[in-house]
Formats: sequence, structure tokens, C-alpha cells
Amino acid sequence: MKAIDVLGIKQGRAWGTASLNEMRKFFKLTPHETFLDINSDPEVASALEALYGEPDNVELYPGITCEQTKDPIVPGSGLCAGLTVAKAILSDAVALVRGDRYYSVDSSPANLTAFGYAEIASDKKIAGGTVIHKLLMRAFPSYYRGNSVYAIYPLTVPSENLKVLKDLGLEKEYTFDPPSFQPQPTFVNTYKAVVELLKDQENYKVPCNSPLHSMLFLANVS
Repeated sequence: MKAIDVLGIKQGRAWGTASLNEMRKFFKLTPHETFLDINSDPEVASALEALYGEPDNVELYPGITCEQTKDPIVPGSGLCAGLTVAKAILSDAVALVRGDRYYSVDSSPANLTAFGYAEIASDKKIAGGTVIHKLLMRAFPSYYRGNSVYAIYPLTVPSENLKVLKDLGLEKEYTFDPPSFQPQPTFVNTYKAVVELLKDQENYKVPCNSPLHSMLFLANVS
């Protein structure tokens, strides 16, 4: 990594890149007043002081590389970069979303129809409001169960999902089986066949409290 660090420093100097504190001021962050503010590790702070003398002299590339990182929160954010980088990235991401007409002006029932607007809306009761599972289940309708962690949390490996969901007491609400092809069900579209299947509880069991349970009751009544 030494060669990469050297090239990064030289490139920054060739471009006249702002210093670490100048970048922090640009993003409305408090400038570092001491080297211990940059990194609380005395060894790192003393090395920076020996090289730069003053915190304002710390170049951008060495500064963001040596800067103190965020403390990890488990379960929670895994974005544990340096404080300046993390806040700058998040600020830029928020600005992009706020300035994107697809997420602001065009994101309305008038443009997407009521059905489309409801389709992209998030539900806090499902995966904390994520919607990527809708895309996966539409693209591969015969492979994912409705509560598959592979679809609902596709950006995290299932073993880590299991740890997080156990801590939250929610692991029983999800299936951790890998996606597999499920053939399309055979449709029954005659009254006689429907009644026979609903009455045959030995071979065709119907889950209680399901829509089919009500149909079974009506068939028995008739």
C-alpha cells in the first residue's frame, strides 16, 4: 500500500487539492485544532505532528487516511470510515437524492399512477422499509419465498442476518433456505373440482385462517 499512498499524496499536490481542514470547513465541519483531534492514537498523532507541524498543514489524502474512524454499531451502521469521509459521503448522497427529479418532482401519483406510487412505497413493517425485495421477487417470481432473507436482505450474507435477527428476536419470521425453483401450481377452474379438493383434507390440507379456509367452510355449507 506504500506505493498507493505515495501516488495519492503526489496526485493531490499536483492537483492543488485542499487540505484536510479546508475540506472540513467546506462541508461545515469543525476544523481539527490538534493532532489528537485527528486521531486519538498518540503514535499516529505524533507522526502527523512530526511531518506537518500544524493541523492546518495536514494534506487531504494523509488526513483522511489517518483520521479517527467511527465506532461500529452492531446491529446497525457498518460505515466506519474516517469522520470527514463518512460525513462528506453522506452529505453528498443526501444532496443527490434531494436534487434528483426522479425522487422529488417526478415521484408522485400524477406521474406514476396510484398503483405505481404505492408499489414503490416502503413499508416499515417489512425489513425496516426496504423495497429491494420487490425487484427481486418480480424478476424471479418462482424462486423466492415471501419471507426469504435472500430477497429481503440481499446485501448481507444469511449467516450475519441470522445473528442480527436473533438479537432482535425476529429470526422465526424469516426463512433462511436458499432460493430454489418452485413450479407453478396447477389451476383448478371447475366448481366440482374445487369442492372436491377443499373437502379432501387428507391429501389437500388447508392452512387455518387462510382465504382457502373460508372457501372450505362455504363449500361444506353448500
